[in-house]
Amino acid sequence: MNATNVAARMALPLVLGLGALAWGCVGLVEGAGAADDDPGADALLADAPLEDVVPPEVELVSPEPGAVFTESQTVVLEAEASDESGVDRVVFFDGGTRLGAVASEPYQYEWSITDADNGEHDLVAKAFDAAGNSATSAVVSVAVDIRGNQTGEKRKWFPGQYSKTEGASGPGFTGWRVNVNWRQCEPHEGQYDFSMIEGSLNRAQAQGKKVIIDFAILGYFGPAGTAPDWAKNQGAVYPGHFADGRQFGVLKVWEPWVSSKLIALWEAMRQRFENHPALALFSMGESLMVPQPDPGYTTGHTPEKMRTEWFRWCDHFNTWIHTPCVFTMTWGSAQYKEQMSQYAINKRIGVRGPDLKTPNRDCALVPNVTTWRHAWTDYQGQAVYQIMVSQPSTRCYSTPQQAYNDAVALGIHFLDWVDYPINWTSAQQKAFVQSKANLPACGMNAERPSMWPEYID
Repeated sequence: MNATNVAARMALPLVLGLGALAWGCVGLVEGAGAADDDPGADALLADAPLEDVVPPEVELVSPEPGAVFTESQTVVLEAEASDESGVDRVVFFDGGTRLGAVASEPYQYEWSITDADNGEHDLVAKAFDAAGNSATSAVVSVAVDIRGNQTGEKRKWFPGQYSKTEGASGPGFTGWRVNVNWRQCEPHEGQYDFSMIEGSLNRAQAQGKKVIIDFAILGYFGPAGTAPDWAKNQGAVYPGHFADGRQFGVLKVWEPWVSSKLIALWEAMRQRFENHPALALFSMGESLMVPQPDPGYTTGHTPEKMRTEWFRWCDHFNTWIHTPCVFTMTWGSAQYKEQMSQYAINKRIGVRGPDLKTPNRDCALVPNVTTWRHAWTDYQGQAVYQIMVSQPSTRCYSTPQQAYNDAVALGIHFLDWVDYPINWTSAQQKAFVQSKANLPACGMNAERPSMWPEYID
């Protein structure tokens, strides 16, 4: 074989290969090369598989968007999926959590839920074909809101009269209030001290009494307010002065990092005490009031930021399964008051009112605080109600019996006897406390609101 023949034989496969490549890339066109005349080219191309790049189609058809599940149960997640080359599997997700996969029709997954799953859930179905292509369905948002006797314990329901302090709790009282704040409960960042709460609850249990945990947000006394020093040093407080010169410090609860610290604290408290048999109520007052700060000091507060953090708080307290929670709904933003009160009620947050009667409101039966009155009157029969009888209230009543009668007329569940006028003598104060003890034992509205249907006697 001469050199020319050798070169021709070596070139032939290369020419054929390039011709086939040209045909495969641009189709059958004039001048495509040697493969155009190859009798086996059609058969070769017919046998070559085309790459599958088309994803499946998938839809999550059950449950319905916006569904709310109020009982422990098995929820069937169902998807419809199709693909020309066949669906390999459908995988169901709850947010970023993989729930499970189904390899054949019907594409159904059984999702078991309990009260541990309370909250919002974004469900999707993701379908795969044999080539590895995938497609994800639109999100279907649902809510789990299971209350009552789902874990062997029903909600606690201990309405009645509660005294300001443990020592003032006589036989006519259901129990007393323990006052705590952030400074007391987290003196060092991430280190919680619940000794005051625990001691009070244990003593109440031994005496057959109940306890209201009253968590203070607004701090009227001193520039640090209710914030621990470490939080104040990180900018958690803004300062101000009352007209009489007293200093106050208010937590910047509208700042996400402050709000997150409080939610972490409350979650630790919930895990520690929610199932304690002596805990009757978690109460939080004046959490969203924003007094005027000192001139020149920028708070950074906006109604939108306040609303966002309020929603986060409500989402957290909705996880308190067995113990009712109430907020004082006296926020200053009229623009958002209806949204915020409705959101709170939907999360089963009750309403805590200000003084039963106040002298600067001409001792009106229901205080003329627009946002509070709105929440109070709109949710009668639905919400848990707590109200205070404090110093302004007692100026409007000649006897505790009158205050008690008004509270009964308003349908109060938890009546909190907080204070008495500072100009009363010690003898008057003693008589006042004794007269409260002589009121009907407990005696408050025992009719449960619709948002709190199951209870423990």
